Amino acid sequence: MLLEAIYHQPKRNWAYAYDQDTIHLRLRAKKNDLTEVHALTGDKYAWDATKALVPLTKFTSDSMFDYYEGEVKPPYHRLKYSFLLKSGEEQIWMTETDFQEEEPDDPGRMFQFPYIHAGAVFTPLHGLRMRCSIRFFPNDSPTATRILVRKR
Repeated sequence: MLLEAIYHQPKRNWAYAYDQDTIHLRLRAKKNDLTEVHALTGDKYAWDATKALVPLTKFTSDSMFDYYEGEVKPPYHRLKYSFLLKSGEEQIWMTETDFQEEEPDDPGRMFQFPYIHAGAVFTPLHGLRMRCSIRFFPNDSPTATRILVRKR
């Protein structure tokens, strides 16, 4: 397992509010290096009652990296989390401060998503929902095309 290639930030496109109740978590790792990725998640003030192990799935790859993604619905709209990384029989935990062999027991050292605020959730403008699509169809003439515009 190449630990130097593993990357996550608790902000931007690596941890973001998908909707009012859901947080998406993403992680990057060396291509074909990991067999399983899980996120240990919970609320920092009710850790024992809300602790859960959430699987992340590989959602894309490029020439060097695999990208994993999972979604969490924290009951109190705030989240602490760390990652369980597996490569065959080998496994390691990734927290915000380090990699460790044992499951982290202190939420204070984990990544944090402080709160899902309504202003942080992306909602497209109403005008963007109305869009035009243009389709090209061959006409009787082999060089001409007819344009059909319709609103959705």
